[in-house]
Amino acid sequence: MQSDSPGWCSFVVGCGLLGLELFSPYHPITYIFHNPLYSLAIAAAYVCIGIIWLLIKWMSYTSLLKTAYQDYKAKWFTERPSTDPTNLSEFESNAEIKFGFKVPTKESTNEEYWAFVSKHKGSMYMWTIAWPFSLLGTFFDDPLRRLWRFIYSRISSTLVNIAKKSLGKL
Repeated sequence: MQSDSPGWCSFVVGCGLLGLELFSPYHPITYIFHNPLYSLAIAAAYVCIGIIWLLIKWMSYTSLLKTAYQDYKAKWFTERPSTDPTNLSEFESNAEIKFGFKVPTKESTNEEYWAFVSKHKGSMYMWTIAWPFSLLGTFFDDPLRRLWRFIYSRISSTLVNIAKKSLGKL
């Protein structure tokens, strides 16, 4: 459900409602037709919760993006130490290729921030409309990935230390 396509997200939610209508004791589509005002209130509450979740996900996403961008920038300039000003423009064009869009910085214009936000419409739509799935994915998938990265980095650093001790005497 982590697709950037609003059409795909709507299709999945629609299929979910249709599946509940046809194959479960719950009948959301019938309920909507029999209780339109109450259904409208439920839909409004659902979207409001989705908007709150969107704001939380957006803060998390931009924070992770900032860290990834800073790490990429530090690595770039460590590998290419230069005072050549073209190195900065080369970095910016390569960063745009790596991240798939221009990452706005403190020097960016307001239009660049709007372009950045508009590049993520599909994700924002998914976070708002399919927030229960996004919420589950965030709470179960993200911590597991972080745990795996932590374990992997510890094992890797241990293996590097062993290699240094064994091969450092050559």
